[in-house]
Amino acid sequence: MNKKILSIFLAVIMLFTAVSPAYAQTSAADWNSYLETADGKAGIIMFPGADDSQRNFSWYSDAESVPEIALSENSDMSGAKLFSGYSVETYSGNYSNKVTVSGLEAGKTYYYQCKSGSFVSSVYSFATGSDDTFTAVYMTDIHVSYDDKNPEHIKETAYNFDFTLNKALEKNDDISLILSAGDQGSEGLQSEYISLSASPVVKSIPMATTVGNHDRKGVD
Repeated sequence: MNKKILSIFLAVIMLFTAVSPAYAQTSAADWNSYLETADGKAGIIMFPGADDSQRNFSWYSDAESVPEIALSENSDMSGAKLFSGYSVETYSGNYSNKVTVSGLEAGKTYYYQCKSGSFVSSVYSFATGSDDTFTAVYMTDIHVSYDDKNPEHIKETAYNFDFTLNKALEKNDDISLILSAGDQGSEGLQSEYISLSASPVVKSIPMATTVGNHDRKGVD
């Protein structure tokens, strides 16, 4: 199998002192606005499945329900198939929703929406590979960070994560997997993972994570 691994280490990039000049542009303002939307607060993220015919999805909601993913090959969501999952109460008192979609075919683009209770997300998309090759981006120590002395810091570090992913895509636009070796957050807080999941990239490219020592600090 031909495996191309693009290694990007974020331990320094994710620090506030290393914020790119692009952070001051309009896209950063749009980013802050997005974090306040229902989708931004839901923490929607896509993970790999058991094989390329599956994808796993996760997001948060305030109430328990039977979560669903509506999946279609059409951008208008016509002919969508529904996949049901389950929800688990978190230590914060809200619910983490988990849904697996299966039966995906190689070389296709799929469109999806997350549904739980009255929440219906925007339409997102992802593509499946057409052969047995893939390109992955490798990250470690992302550290989306909550700081009670600086409420904006969590937005800034989450924006840096999204900015870095997009820079990686500029260099190689066929990335099919994001690998993170741990410490996605700094305190292991739910708010950190919701902010990390705000990136549109992790809604279109599956992200595989491991638990780091900082992730273990939290109980969410």
